[in-house]
Amino acid sequence: MNKLDFWINWYNKEEERKHSLENSLNTPIGVLIVVFSALFFMFKEFDFENSSNTQSICLAIFAGISSLAIMIATYFIIKSYYAKNYLYKLLPSPIILLKHEKDLIDYYSENKDFFEGVDANDKFNEYLIETLVNCIDVNSKNNDKKSNFIHLAKKYIFYSIIALGVGFIPFFYNSITKPDPIQNMEIKSLDLMLKEIKTLNKNLEHGRRDKTKIDTPSATPSSTTKGSSRR
Repeated sequence: MNKLDFWINWYNKEEERKHSLENSLNTPIGVLIVVFSALFFMFKEFDFENSSNTQSICLAIFAGISSLAIMIATYFIIKSYYAKNYLYKLLPSPIILLKHEKDLIDYYSENKDFFEGVDANDKFNEYLIETLVNCIDVNSKNNDKKSNFIHLAKKYIFYSIIALGVGFIPFFYNSITKPDPIQNMEIKSLDLMLKEIKTLNKNLEHGRRDKTKIDTPSATPSSTTKGSSRR
């Protein structure tokens, strides 16, 4: 393997490493969501009124530790995405490379008297190697930063899971010892029920009377006039 192939392989490895690191963030993010949901469920279902002080304090301490670890892990995940100077360097476009190679060939052909024994292809290879080295130097440092942040995020996610597991002990004990919820049933006395029935019947009777009054036709003005004239 010549020098050019060596640097090309290294450049490609850093590109693969970049995409691998970006894809590896999916699992930590998913775990963070699960841990956060578990903490929310534990606080929602925990019966603080009927629990002992020891249970409540233990749950609060370990849930707090787990929440703090989640926040730190989230910070490192964000840093792995949006850290400063995450600008990856790429090789120039093929058109630029071909143009540069042609310019080198033309230049050394026109000035071959001043550059005896100099091959334009060798100069182009030197340019490629120099460009690859610059790209690799920047990209490898970016990948190292990302890898370090992801490693720290996973470490604190592990801490949050441990704290969540310990906090689950008082939660589980509370869930199996807390009393069942009391169902309040409203029982009405017989006299009250009879009174409500009588009131309902009265309302219905008034409704029928009002309807009867409305349906009864009233005397017309013409009939009243005729009756008065006959008198």
